Amino acid sequence: MRKSILLLASTLMLGAVPATVQAQGNDRYGRWDGKWGARPPAPPKHWTKANDLYRHVRACQQRYSSYNPRTDTYVVRAKQTARCRL
Repeated sequence: MRKSILLLASTLMLGAVPATVQAQGNDRYGRWDGKWGARPPAPPKHWTKANDLYRHVRACQQRYSSYNPRTDTYVVRAKQTARCRL
């Protein structure tokens, strides 16, 4: 029993992630909750922050109703867009 607990603890410390956690949306862009809507596409070419895309997209979605995750922009005025900088 004690060996199995130590083996489990060492496995978790080495970065093994159970399949149930992976199924919840953890990947190289961060964690996406299905309640927030459809998972956004891959980040735009200017995106450089690893593991932080989904947090950024969710914050921009909440702040700007016209936010587009594909281009990382929102509409400021008619036919004018700005990049989300949150």
